[in-house]
Amino acid sequence: MAAAPADEPERDEPVEEAEQPAEQAATQKATVSVRLVSFEASKKITVIKEVRAMTGEGLKESKEKVEGAPCVVRKAVPRAEAEALAEKLRAAGAEVTLD
Repeated sequence: MAAAPADEPERDEPVEEAEQPAEQAATQKATVSVRLVSFEASKKITVIKEVRAMTGEGLKESKEKVEGAPCVVRKAVPRAEAEALAEKLRAAGAEVTLD
């Protein structure tokens, strides 16, 4: 009977270890990057304006970034904010992913 209680803590430890990587993965995915994949050619100016507003960069830098798509528009953004930014870019005519 003494062997049964010794087995229980051994089973609990691997479960706790298995939960830790899942928690770390959830924490890591709390921030994501907003990636501009492509855009409609007819909407290029609108997309540049949105990128400029999101990044705070100048017109030249924003234009170069958009023309160099695919590219990362913003890095390490909280997921909720990234989804809002992605929605604005999609409305402007861009194809966006969150990494």
